[in-house]
Amino acid sequence: MIFIYTKRGRRNEKIIDGYILTLTFIFVTAACSRNEMIPEEVVMAFDKAMGEGDLDTAMSYIALDDSFDFPTGIMTDRNEIREFLKATLDIATEAGKLTIKEVNGNTIISDLELNFGAVKTTGELVLIIENNKIKEYKFTK
Repeated sequence: MIFIYTKRGRRNEKIIDGYILTLTFIFVTAACSRNEMIPEEVVMAFDKAMGEGDLDTAMSYIALDDSFDFPTGIMTDRNEIREFLKATLDIATEAGKLTIKEVNGNTIISDLELNFGAVKTTGELVLIIENNKIKEYKFTK
């Protein structure tokens, strides 16, 4: 406990208690209200959801105006992206392996390995994160 003495030599504990209580409230409120994730957290949460086969949670990390860019084409329709992810989960024989190589602001560059039984696909995945959502998803072999 910190004490402040007035000119008359009396402790003024109530003032200090008030300051400490106010500062504690500010710090606790700031810590609890942190709902902003760093880009790596978004990518890892999306990857974890996909690895667990949780399509709804995975989709919660996809921005409404996202674009998925694959060697086979670009998808921008949310339902089309959902169907693609569902199909990926249905045919994958094991969870994909995502390894983050580089973080540059909101851009994540990683290696991605997918295993579809006899067919193994590897390539580079570039993700752009905005507002805790994947805004762009570009996979190149």
